[in-house]
Amino acid sequence: MKHPRIFLVIFILAFVGVLSIAQTPKKQVRKPVQVNWVKIVDDELSTIYYDSNIKTDSRGRHIVWVKTIFHTLDWQQYMAQQIGSRTLVYSTKTKAMYDDLYNYAMVRQVIAYSKAGKKLIDTEDHMSGSWEPVNASDPVGLVGEHLSNLNIGY
Repeated sequence: MKHPRIFLVIFILAFVGVLSIAQTPKKQVRKPVQVNWVKIVDDELSTIYYDSNIKTDSRGRHIVWVKTIFHTLDWQQYMAQQIGSRTLVYSTKTKAMYDDLYNYAMVRQVIAYSKAGKKLIDTEDHMSGSWEPVNASDPVGLVGEHLSNLNIGY
């Protein structure tokens, strides 16, 4: 299955939008949560997963973690440039919020990792992103379409 390169461009635009918001780090003690990654894409460009532990808030919006592993050096370098890192970005975890029907999504947090698993950047959790229509052109959109087709959470 091939995806147009546009899927990562849209993802990057959302990623950069979240990065532009500065916030002081918050220290919180959290209990470890079991993560159950479900793979939905595995091709020459990337492997995309979502955490099946989907949370739903009081307004019916779904909060889902999306994990992307970048397979090509070009994309790893491109992602590193986007965050101003000399270290290649091997993977990202993105906290996304979807509307009740998974038709719209908002990126709330992005964490980028090196191949060794070192955290390169963490934008922290923000609610100031914009809602964008879900489509199969980026990892968050692919997960949204997948979950919509499964009728998860409604």
